[in-house]
Amino acid sequence: MRRVAVLQMLLAGFLAAEAGAQQLPMAVARLVDRQGQEVGVVQLQEVPGRGVMLRLEVNGLLQGSHGIQIHPVGRCDDAFEGSGVRGARSANLTTGDLGTLTVPRPGRIEIEKLARRVTLMEGAPNSLLDSDGSAVLIFGDDGAPAVCGVIQR
Repeated sequence: MRRVAVLQMLLAGFLAAEAGAQQLPMAVARLVDRQGQEVGVVQLQEVPGRGVMLRLEVNGLLQGSHGIQIHPVGRCDDAFEGSGVRGARSANLTTGDLGTLTVPRPGRIEIEKLARRVTLMEGAPNSLLDSDGSAVLIFGDDGAPAVCGVIQR
């Protein structure tokens, strides 16, 4: 009888942990290139006490290093001009410079990046889901945005 009670407590704890994990905020950004063609996706998930984990899957990037940033305006129109940059990589960001993305060879890349200074909690400071949204940008070797995706719930 005691063994059954212990198993029930363990199962209840496991189910509670699973329910809590399912309630973590999530978002997605569909990535498009300069021509408007979909080239990948970013899945975003809140990591309590740490920030937001970005899981990127991107096709068609050239070999080499690419800057990746989260911009405070969720737009990718006008050749990426509306994303908070004006045709060049911005050095003055409040939400998220994620460093460099290294592409070992042309083709598909899958990578995870942790953005520590942002959240998916609506209404919180540095929320990626504020009234004007946010966008994920990957920069080409010319310093201009090559890929962009608006972050959506």
